[in-house]
Amino acid sequence: MDLAVHTVGFKVNDDAQSELECIAEATGGTYSSADNSDELGSTLSALAQRVGQAYEAGGTEITLGEDRDSGKYLGEGNYQTQMSGPTVTSKEGTPGWFKLNIPEGYRAHVSATVVDPSMEELVHRPGGGRDNFSVDVEAENASCNQTGSSDYQSTSVGREAPSASILRLTPKESCDPSDWNLEVKRAGSAYEDELPVELVVGLEPIAPEDQIGPEDNHSYGSEKDDVPELDDDYPVADVAGGTSYSTATEIEPGTYSGSLVPGETRIYKMPMDWGQRPVAKAVFNARSAEERRTAKLEVANPLRGKAGVEMSTPLKDEAEVSAENTNAYWPIYSNSGGIGTGSSMAFQKDAAYIGDWFIMVTLDGGEDNGKASVEEEYELTVLRDGDVIDGPEWSVPTDDGPEPSDEPIAPLVGPSASAADYQSDDSDSSSANSENGDNAEGAENAQATESGGVFGLSMPVAIGAAVILGLLVVVGLGIVIAIATRRKH
Repeated sequence: MDLAVHTVGFKVNDDAQSELECIAEATGGTYSSADNSDELGSTLSALAQRVGQAYEAGGTEITLGEDRDSGKYLGEGNYQTQMSGPTVTSKEGTPGWFKLNIPEGYRAHVSATVVDPSMEELVHRPGGGRDNFSVDVEAENASCNQTGSSDYQSTSVGREAPSASILRLTPKESCDPSDWNLEVKRAGSAYEDELPVELVVGLEPIAPEDQIGPEDNHSYGSEKDDVPELDDDYPVADVAGGTSYSTATEIEPGTYSGSLVPGETRIYKMPMDWGQRPVAKAVFNARSAEERRTAKLEVANPLRGKAGVEMSTPLKDEAEVSAENTNAYWPIYSNSGGIGTGSSMAFQKDAAYIGDWFIMVTLDGGEDNGKASVEEEYELTVLRDGDVIDGPEWSVPTDDGPEPSDEPIAPLVGPSASAADYQSDDSDSSSANSENGDNAEGAENAQATESGGVFGLSMPVAIGAAVILGLLVVVGLGIVIAIATRRKH
């Protein structure tokens, strides 16, 4: 194993110290000495620091066309591509193109999310730390002179979970279904280098009137409906959230524990039907005495659009603090029309989807984002709020999309298809829900292998810096502690 061994001598004699220094030097590690328990605890805490795990882009890898003529047809599902950004802030980067086939009787939903996979390069580049990136999607059909644009969403690097811009497109009857050209462009802060952009494509059979379901009769704002009690004592499962939307950990209502370092986000998902929304609460008990630590809790719809206001709270040393998010709209099909203006209408439109909703926990450390830091532990409670109501059976696709094609790609389901027809064999929602206990147990076991303890101190696995192993050996009248970390390349 290509490991660097860091050694700590606790009240060891000269011979033992020489051996430990030799081991550390030979493996590229460091040696530290401790004469009392306080020094030992401080040394182990410092060695237990890690850099946050970066976002892991997912979906079928594609290259977008250089112009509308070279773009290929995409089908329904998840995609990822690389796109360069603007050289000047508030301008646009080099665009990419693809095509869609939107048959009569269908509505298209396309989301685009620009992500930062580096964890350090962008956050700490000159003038960085507060960079904002966005991606826009525009559609045009020359046959009927119809255009469309996505809503605007930006992401502050290292300070929040990535947010998608969403294009919703209902074609005119006169449009040629196969003549849709879509242009994708990165915007925001000046950063010309390529970054991953994730795309989600869905083609919804437009529902007949008898399948639309009821209007939204919930109250929001100061008059909002009561929400379930988030302070109940649920059994705590040690389940790590995923590092991206594609790797989000599926959970059921309950409480889950995890840990974060500055600039890191953990993402969970929970299936929601019409009339159900996720409500969540994250509780932190801060270990670090560092300032500039803010816990953030967000909710996103199946297209990865933020579905409500971000809730945040500053962390205090050795004090329990919590962030509660109960402000998302209930998913109701009639929300797709939007009511009101501004952000309230945008949030309501974002609550017009069923399927996997996302719950994101982020630790914003300001200038410390992306740097090696002590973990902050949290407990996340997530519940379903609301009763199931009537609505269309279509949901946002979750599988990777088919390979791009020179020929139009048909929708996954017809207008009269059922939800069972829509789901693929390996992503059946009912079986996924029935196996959730096994999945949670597997995630819990995986998490158990990622962290251990020495004298009650967290010993996280290296994520970017790799596995940390604690070895306790009695030497003479002292104690030797060796900590190994996989070398970075």
